[in-house]
Amino acid sequence: AEVETLRDQLLRRLEEGPGDFSAGGVLGVPAATVVDEVHRAASMSGVPRFWQTAAVALERRPGQGWMPLEELSGTLLAWVNEATLWDCSGRPAPCAGPSSSGVEDGLPVLLHIYDVSRNGHIQTLNKVLAFEHSPLKFGGIFHTGVEVQGLEWSFNYTPSRTRAGISCTAPTRHP
Repeated sequence: AEVETLRDQLLRRLEEGPGDFSAGGVLGVPAATVVDEVHRAASMSGVPRFWQTAAVALERRPGQGWMPLEELSGTLLAWVNEATLWDCSGRPAPCAGPSSSGVEDGLPVLLHIYDVSRNGHIQTLNKVLAFEHSPLKFGGIFHTGVEVQGLEWSFNYTPSRTRAGISCTAPTRHP
């Protein structure tokens, strides 16, 4: 929940900001904004050491002035994963390590595929891309979401220049 609060606070700051979220044509945020929000999360957290560790890692990363949205998204997802590994004492929880089969245990990941063919625009695209009598089919258009740790992530169209098309919802709630 703390990572989600941090994400929401970053989005609020971006919406209230000056409106320029690109550097050299790359959408992103000032790294200092992310560091400020991580420090604020630490001050309100039940496990402040987690956020202090995250702040140190952010301050040491190369390209400190700008954080592209792709990197920010990856960082937030990594923090969601890492937060589950920390115990309430404020230390990383011990990892289980490789399983007896020699394959490392990981997080379960589910792929949800949605039939969006009832939408008229999608029907038109599917007729063109997956024409019934065509010897070469490019496939149809479907909506997918990837579920990790009880959250479903997907890409959606957005006309906004300041918001990525990546969204997070409760599993199986799309579209």
